[in-house]
Amino acid sequence: MTPVSSSPATMFIKPEPQIPFGFTSPMTLSVGSKSDGLTANPSMAPSVASVPCFIPPPSKAGPAEQLLEDLLQHGASPAYLLAMLSRQVRLLVRAKELVRQRKSDVEIQSRLGLAPYPLRKTMEQAQRYPMERLKDVYLKLLEADLYIKRGKYDGKLALNILVAELCPPVRA
Repeated sequence: MTPVSSSPATMFIKPEPQIPFGFTSPMTLSVGSKSDGLTANPSMAPSVASVPCFIPPPSKAGPAEQLLEDLLQHGASPAYLLAMLSRQVRLLVRAKELVRQRKSDVEIQSRLGLAPYPLRKTMEQAQRYPMERLKDVYLKLLEADLYIKRGKYDGKLALNILVAELCPPVRA
């Protein structure tokens, strides 16, 4: 691959800004009719970017289930939703680990590739969840992905099971 020019500024491709799952962006992601299932459409709701962190405390399954259903009804693919959920959990784990290693805020921001506001929100979320909970969620995401890929469940059912497992009702 040859660069367009030999200037140092054009020799590297800069990644698109990453907005963690659960935060709004100037343009929301929604689903269109393209074969990849994703198009940018700021007017279509609900938005994947408007989903709160998908690690709700017990008994909060209702809002998560409703939001999942809304996203699926608006055409979001289960594979895309699983990928975004996995990405968010990875960001939280990486943030926690970088804090544990006592990295500077600038280095954490650089390694995560986030703008200041999404970084701050990610750091706040990372503080709320113990590493064991994040590992459990990540394993459940992997399990749901494998169920889909092995044909045990279709994507929608696997996501609904995931929400039910992550948000069990609190027994009184």
